[in-house]
Amino acid sequence: MKSSKLKLGGLSFQIRQHLRKLFTLAFIVSIVLLLSLFSVIYNHSINVSMTPIASSPIGVSKSQVMLLSYGRSGSSFTAALIAHHKDVFYTFEPLFVLARWPNNSVNERFYNTQEVRSREIIHSFLTCEFPFDTFSKLDNSFHRTVDSSRTLYDCLYSQKSGFDHFSCYKDYIDLCKSHKVTLVKTIRYRVQWAEWFMKTYPNFKLIILVRDPRATLFSQASVFRKFDWPTQVANFSRQHCKLVAEDIAEGELLLKRYPGRVLGIRYEDGALEPYKYAQKIYRFLGIDYDASVEDFIQNLLRDEEDKRLDAYSIRRKNFTRAMSRWRYQAGFNSANKTGQICGHLFHKLGYKFVYSQKDLESDRLLVDTRSLGGIFYNVE
Repeated sequence: MKSSKLKLGGLSFQIRQHLRKLFTLAFIVSIVLLLSLFSVIYNHSINVSMTPIASSPIGVSKSQVMLLSYGRSGSSFTAALIAHHKDVFYTFEPLFVLARWPNNSVNERFYNTQEVRSREIIHSFLTCEFPFDTFSKLDNSFHRTVDSSRTLYDCLYSQKSGFDHFSCYKDYIDLCKSHKVTLVKTIRYRVQWAEWFMKTYPNFKLIILVRDPRATLFSQASVFRKFDWPTQVANFSRQHCKLVAEDIAEGELLLKRYPGRVLGIRYEDGALEPYKYAQKIYRFLGIDYDASVEDFIQNLLRDEEDKRLDAYSIRRKNFTRAMSRWRYQAGFNSANKTGQICGHLFHKLGYKFVYSQKDLESDRLLVDTRSLGGIFYNVE
């Protein structure tokens, strides 16, 4: 009986926490709407254009960047390199609220039904504007993972009053708008959907990040526990590589329509030569690369064993060794299944086949370091 009461008490506490969070968001929404109403009345009274208080021209002085990738492909590491720049305001996985892990249904059904909703949410974070229908998406536990949104997350989950929460929200919006570049990193978006942003914002740029499908899928199976690696690898290889092939093809079309605004990159290049990798991305985005970036990369190379680090950490004692760890755990038969199914991508992405367990575990580099062309062009 006592145990049952404790469980009920814990449940009651969780419910109270959830309700408190909902009331907080509702309070902030009501304040924002009220201020917007006052703004409309005031603007009308002086015969000017009625613009909502949250709106501000994005114009040519503001740039928007989307880093689009796939789970366990190095997107957190790559985004951190970009977000290190002082002019960049970074949002980590805003679409997590639409498909929460572990019941993560980012599959064909998700992509067939969530395009408009996904675009609305990403648009809010890229423009620092949150109308009523996307406002609730500020309630995202992933916001605690990056500096730009951590203060807001901590505030909304605190015991502070509603007015304090509104003040935190306003500070967050002001901070977002004060930066020249807004960056969204997502593993839950399609390349073809990004054309809307290309058309709408002339300074919008898209980065498509890929990784060896064998490494990506093995990591998804072992870290996300998304599927059973030996028994389901063939099915998930078909799904993943179909998705990647379509995204690369769409990226090439976008590059032709919007030259200089689409770039394909590989995680392996970042692991092998992180400084050159960062320089290429910075040149593409038109932001200054300086010694602080190299200091930041050096700080990521922590002087401790990788096995002590969290699987989600972007810190590694040796990037190259971390890149290749899957080769000693995946097993030739399963890795070869992915290679057979995804082999049509290997030439385009510059990956190499393996022919035995010994070959898989050898020191032979499985990525071609020569220039690939297409969206994986050299940025001058």
